[in-house]
Parts: sequence; structure tokens; C-alpha cells
Amino acid sequence: MEIKIFDVEYGFCALIISDNNRATLIDCGYNERTGFRPSNYIINSSLIGLENLIISYLGDENLADLPYLMNHSFQSQFPTNFLIKNPSINANNLPEIGIRNHARSGKINFLSFISNSYRAKIVNHRFGNISFAFFSNHYPNFLDYNNLSLVTFIYYFGIGIIFPGNLTQKGWYSLLENPSFRENLQRVNFFVVSNHGQASGYCQEVFDYCQPELIIISNKLNQPMPPEMKNRYINHAQGFKGLNGNQKLLTTREHGTIKISKPFAKKLQITTSIKYPNSR
Repeated sequence: MEIKIFDVEYGFCALIISDNNRATLIDCGYNERTGFRPSNYIINSSLIGLENLIISYLGDENLADLPYLMNHSFQSQFPTNFLIKNPSINANNLPEIGIRNHARSGKINFLSFISNSYRAKIVNHRFGNISFAFFSNHYPNFLDYNNLSLVTFIYYFGIGIIFPGNLTQKGWYSLLENPSFRENLQRVNFFVVSNHGQASGYCQEVFDYCQPELIIISNKLNQPMPPEMKNRYINHAQGFKGLNGNQKLLTTREHGTIKISKPFAKKLQITTSIKYPNSR
């Protein structure tokens, strides 16, 4: 199994590859500087299928490659079995939510058009040896894109990783009321930070239940990590023995694409596309 958290300039993008070479894609942001788009990456890969497309955050940048991923040419090669998003969001309310969040209409209208073609709600899901758990706040209890993020937990033989979208503190507090959510937090050893490491996505109470080995932050070239936020997150990490000693935090801005790999019955490894970062 591999988890790749790509170095993107716009939005977020991660790819999870199972032992049978099928994939799950979380969001579809892109990198204009390098030319990276997930649709092109998948087409040029050795993957044999795209099991899930998970939409964690409804912002235009996170949906950037959606029309390409859903066009006939791509789908004829990599048919998507599940489109997974916040289950309280559907074709009827998506346009209104988009207006409330001042979104450009194109991507939201497209997601609205295709969303009812897929199974709407998956609480727990599995393919191969990878299992998923999903949590989200409900519309209309929340109206903003950030706190309607879909939180995804992924588990595989000693790996527990959380992808929280762009949750802010208010959204975290709401989900922490759910005992099942708190139980899943206790299984996490790799923590992908909400909202690209900005202060609005930080919730100290989350770490009452979660003591990760490694913190991972997807942030842009022009979006450095505020030093005070970096120190806060580092203080919550136990440290991963590997890479450069006891690593506690990785960012895509400094380390490029981050890959967590765990071949079946073999040792877990973490690699980065920039081996010797110089704080870009």
C-alpha cells in the first residue's frame, strides 16, 4: 500500500494505492508550476482502476481536475466506483451552498450534476486490505465549506491516517462530540493537518485523543507555515524513526510530495521528493 500526498499549489490531492494496484483519490488539486494534475498522473501510471474519488472540501481548487477525471475518455480507462462526499450534501442543496460560499458556479454545478449518479452515503468502506471511516458535520447545521469537510480515516496494517479537509475549530468541536470519532482519532499515527496548517484549522482538544508519530502538512509554495503553528504541531508529535532521525513534521512546501509506503508484510517507509529541503 502507498499513500502519496502530492505537492500542489492549488487545493489538495492525495492518492492511496492498494496492494492490487487500485486507487483512491482524495481531492483533485493541481500544481501549475510543475504541470501536475491527478488525471494525467493516473493515466500515465500502472494503476488498473480508480475505486474511490473522495471529495473532502468543496472549494474550486480542490475540485479543479474533477471535469477531467469524470470525462468519458478518463472514465473509459479508470471507471470510478464510488464518489464519496459529505452525505448531507446533494444535488438539491449544492447550488445554494455554493452561493453561500461565494463559489464560482462551474465546478459546483458539475459536482451537483454527477453527484446523484453515485452512492450517496458510505459510513464505513473497504477495498482490499484498506479500510475507511468517514465523518462529517451536517448541512444545514453548518453552512460553510470548511466545516462541511468530509473527514476520512484510512487504516492498513499499522497505518492510521486522518485527512480532515479544511475543518476549523468549530467543526472539530462538533465532531469531537461523537464517541466513534474520538475512537478513530486514538488509532491515528499519521496526522494530515487541516486547512494547510493555518491557525483556523488547529484544535488543541483533538490531541487529547490523538498522539500521532508524524504531522503532515500540505501547503503551497507561497503559503509558508507560521512558526508558532509549526511549533504547536511539533509538540503534539511523538516522532517517526526514519528519514532524518526522529522526524516529527513534514510539509509539501519544504519536502515536496510525501510518500508513505507499506508493502505487504514489509517495513513501513516514508520518502519525500525533496530529500534535502532548504525551506523554499
